Amino acid sequence: MLTLAAAWFAYGLQRTDYVVFTVAITATIVFVLAVDHASEVLTAWHRQLATMLGGIQRPGGQATKDSSEPRLRGAQYRAALAPKIRKTRDQAKLSQQMG
Repeated sequence: MLTLAAAWFAYGLQRTDYVVFTVAITATIVFVLAVDHASEVLTAWHRQLATMLGGIQRPGGQATKDSSEPRLRGAQYRAALAPKIRKTRDQAKLSQQMG
């Protein structure tokens, strides 16, 4: 039950604060591995270490990202993606007709 609660919590927080989201992901992984009878303490320690390393790498990734490119959300994202989807769909129809 804790595994499902932690997974739901992580899913709900994926677009909010990075730290809270990673804590929820870590809890989910620890609970899933506890079901497999892994050591919770050792698993939590390894996940904490991996989370810290990821947190150290994140600012470096943000620094190399092109900030002039706008971040698209929702309808903007779908509108930007629509031509690619149409092209892929047209290519699939063409290959079905030929094959």
